[in-house]
Amino acid sequence: MYRFYREGEPMMANVLRDEAYVETLASLLRPMHELVAAIAGLLLEGRPERGRRRTRVAAALAHAVDFEAWRSLARGGLDDEEIVELMVVLVRAAGAPRCKLP
Repeated sequence: MYRFYREGEPMMANVLRDEAYVETLASLLRPMHELVAAIAGLLLEGRPERGRRRTRVAAALAHAVDFEAWRSLARGGLDDEEIVELMVVLVRAAGAPRCKLP
């Protein structure tokens, strides 16, 4: 997925930027948004977390497959492998019990 984002970054960035301003883009992009949401949902399936932990994991997975999240990290100088590693850590942390700070 990140390779797709990297190869299509200029086009994706422009299309997503214009989506809010060009009526036809919203309907054309709906299937892509649904696909990305479905991918996050598939990644969530079978995970053991429940309750708030599951909610955090679902949010982290949605973030991990989001173009703008990928783009922010890529523009920060990370390669796709590093972004994957970082997102894995994020999802694992989201599923862990929350620690209480003193």
